[in-house]
Amino acid sequence: MILAGDVGGTHTRLGLFRSGVQGELEPAGPFAEFPSPGYPGLADVALEFLGAARGQRGSIEAACFGIPGPVVLNRAKAPNLPWPELDGAEIAERLGLAPERAILVNDLAAAAAGLDRLGPGQLEELQAGVGASAQGSRALVSAGTGLGIALQGRAADGGWTTLPTEGGHVDFAPRDEEEWQLCRYVAVLPPVAAKSAGHVSLERLVSGPGLANLYSFLRDARGLPAEPEVERALAEHAAGTPGADPSAAIAAAGAAGHPTCDRALARFVSIYGAVAGNVALVAGATAGIYLGGGVAPKLRARLGDGTFLAAFRAKGRFAGYLERIPVRIVLEERAGLLGAAEIARALVPDDPTSRSVLRHP
Repeated sequence: MILAGDVGGTHTRLGLFRSGVQGELEPAGPFAEFPSPGYPGLADVALEFLGAARGQRGSIEAACFGIPGPVVLNRAKAPNLPWPELDGAEIAERLGLAPERAILVNDLAAAAAGLDRLGPGQLEELQAGVGASAQGSRALVSAGTGLGIALQGRAADGGWTTLPTEGGHVDFAPRDEEEWQLCRYVAVLPPVAAKSAGHVSLERLVSGPGLANLYSFLRDARGLPAEPEVERALAEHAAGTPGADPSAAIAAAGAAGHPTCDRALARFVSIYGAVAGNVALVAGATAGIYLGGGVAPKLRARLGDGTFLAAFRAKGRFAGYLERIPVRIVLEERAGLLGAAEIARALVPDDPTSRSVLRHP
C-alpha cells in the first residue's frame, strides 16, 4: 500500500494506492482533503487520514508528498504555509516507515509525474500543435496559491524524467507601458503579498493572489472603479477570514461584466500566456505545455478566447515554433496525487512495475 499526498497552501489531499494486476496504480480507498493551515504539520494530517482510513498506519510501504516549495535532501519549507520545516525522515518515523521510504518532492514535480495517467475528460486542448516533435521535452506551468513550473525530458526507457524548478520566482518581464506601471506598483505598494515587497516575481502576478494584485493596480493606479464584492473579499482576506477568496470574487465579477475585473482577467490571461511561451522556449517543450493548478480550470473560457495563445505565440521570429507546440489545460485536480503515488511506488524495491520518474537535489 502506498500513501500519496498533494500539499497546497489551502488544502492537502491524501490518498492510498496499490498496484493492480496490470501494473497500473489504483486507488485503495477514498481520497480525503484537509485544510492545510488547520494542522501543525504534514505528519499530523497524514496520521489523521490514516486513522480515518480504518487504521492503515501499519500497512503502508512507502509515502510521497508533493510540497509547494523547494525540496533539498528530503527537507522542505513551504513558503505559503505556517508549518515548520518538513523533514521526510521524521515524517517516516511518525508513519512507522523506514527513513528511505518517505520522500518529499516539489509539488509541480509530483503533478508532472502524473500527466501520463490523465485521459479524455481530464485534459482540454487549447492548441493542437501540429508538426511538433513528441520526442522533445514538455513542461507543466501551474497557477494556484502560487506559480509552479516543472520540466520533463525523455528518459532512456522512453518515459519521462521530471526536473523540479522554482521558476515561479523568476523576475516578471513587462511587455508594455501598463505592465511597467504594474511592476512598479507591485514592487512599491503590494496590496496582498506585503512580505515580498521589492521583488516582482512571476508568482506575484500569475496566481490567485496575483489576480488580486492586478485588480488593485487597475483600481488604484489606473483609476478604474472598485467592485463592492471584491472589496469585501479583499478586506476579509486581509483580516484572515477563513474562506475569503478575492480571486474568485474577481472572476465572478469579471464574468458578470464589471469593467475592472474584466480587464484584470484579460491582463492576467495575457501574462499567463507570455510566461507559458517563455517556459516553452527555455525548455524546448515541443512535446507540450500543460496548464495545471486550481486557476486554469476555473478560467477555461478565458484561456480559450484567443488572448492566452496570442501572448504565448508573440515571440517574434519564434511565433511559428510556438504555434506547433501542443497546449493543454489539466482539468484533473488530483494530478499531483497521482504523480506522488507513482514516485512513491519507485521506493518499493520489490514492485516490478515501478521506475524512477524524478530527479531532485
